[in-house]
This record gives sequence, C-alpha cells and structure tokens, in this order.
Amino acid sequence: MIKRIFFLFVIFFLGGILNAASFNNAQVVKISENDYIESLPSVQQILRKDIYYKKAIKFLTDKKKMLMTKETDPEEQETSIVYKINYDKVLDLFKKSVEKYKNPISAIKGYRIILLNPYFVSKKEKHYISIFAKTMYKYGLCEGYLAYGKIYEKGLYTKVNVKKALKIYESGRKICQRLNNWKFSEIMEKIFLLKKRLGKNWNYLKYLFYYVLYCQDFLL
Repeated sequence: MIKRIFFLFVIFFLGGILNAASFNNAQVVKISENDYIESLPSVQQILRKDIYYKKAIKFLTDKKKMLMTKETDPEEQETSIVYKINYDKVLDLFKKSVEKYKNPISAIKGYRIILLNPYFVSKKEKHYISIFAKTMYKYGLCEGYLAYGKIYEKGLYTKVNVKKALKIYESGRKICQRLNNWKFSEIMEKIFLLKKRLGKNWNYLKYLFYYVLYCQDFLL
C-alpha cells in the first residue's frame, strides 16, 4: 500500500513537471467514452431497433416492472411498500441484447450492474460478465480492455491466463493513451504488475516516464 502511494506521488510530481514544460502535445479526447459510443450512428441504429434493450430499461425505471415487497419498520411498527429492481430479469434482457444486436450500451450497463450489485444478482447471471466484457472490448472501450483483461487475470468463470490478460491490457494501452480518464492509468498499472508477476524485466523508471509522458493531462 505504501509503495503504491509513493508510486502515485512520483507520477503526479513528474506529471506537473512535464505539463509545465508542455512536453506532451498529444490531442486529448474530452468527451466521455459512453457519450461517444452512444453517439455513433451505428449504435444509434442498434438502440432504435433493439427490443431487449428497451425492455431492460423499462425494468430498471418503471415501478410496474419492479418487484414489490412489504417491509415493516421494527421501531415504528409501520409497513411500507418497497419497489426493487429485478436485476436477474434485467441482466437476461441485456444478455439477449448483446447476443442478438451486439449492443455495447447493454454490455456496459450489464457489466456495471454485476460489478456494483453482486448481492442482488444470482450466480447464473454473474456468468454473463464475460459476455458483457468481451463486447465492450470488441468496441475498443477502455473500460472494456480492463473488464476483459480482468476475466483472464482473475480467472472469472474461466481459467487464469495471465499472458492473455497482459496482451489485452497492452492493446488497450495503445488505444487509450490519448484519452483523458482514469482508465488509462489503471491499464498501465495492470501492465506493470503483470509484467512483474511474469518475471519480465521492465525498467521501473522507464515505466514511470512512459506513463507520465502519455498520462499527464489526466493527472492534472
């Protein structure tokens, strides 16, 4: 933990120096990945005809589609009606959306539901995480490189394959190095840690220099 804090401190410090010197002239993408991918004409066309995506959004937002339960407050002894999202149904619809329409927005939303609501998702639907991650990866999303790489790095519903995970992260580095977000920094950290895990000889200072060279606009 202390090493990581020191590592980040050095990065911020070097980033400030390089920024002051205007060392990095690369163009930076200011629009978020989600907004960009959703604005693509091809994705807009998918969203218009994807019936499964539309149904999933209704299950997320329409109370009539939610699970209705009664809960009693033990202190006040009052019973109230509570509406809960049927995450299993939503994930089933997002999975169908991805399989039939290759919808990247369904993949993003489905992946994040599993990631952020693990206790509300059944074991069966948790397996969908690899389907969502692969679709995000194929669309060249930085979050997709992280998600798909993690599948093989951690062995999520598949065998651990560190070399394949590293290859995914390295391809993400090439795509994401000009994006102004936290994802590139995490991809770089993943590459460094996996190279170290595989025993690859990669100069630490060279890594820091490369990292700051391409990531200073995000850091500042």
